[in-house]
Amino acid sequence: MSLSACLDGGRDTIDASAEDAMLAVTVAAEFMGTVVLEADCRDETYHLEPGDELRIERAHDDETCSYDLRIDDDTVRRETVDATEAVTLRVTGSGSIAGATAPA
Repeated sequence: MSLSACLDGGRDTIDASAEDAMLAVTVAAEFMGTVVLEADCRDETYHLEPGDELRIERAHDDETCSYDLRIDDDTVRRETVDATEAVTLRVTGSGSIAGATAPA
């Protein structure tokens, strides 16, 4: 299941149908913990449920995005997505992180 609705009080719309994203996070349906993404580039905190997919699109070509990904209140990834790259992360059923960084 992918998100096509608004998260966190309706302040930011998630475009889950787009093929390319600056930052994409998918949570396995069988994951039973909490997943929170803080994206400084949107000044938003997203609470993801099992089976959710979050995609953050670039607002302009040279946009960067610093983010913190927390699982069960532990920061597991803190990075900045450069203007020339795209990051895809998956929270597995066991809570581990599978990720890839590719040229944008």
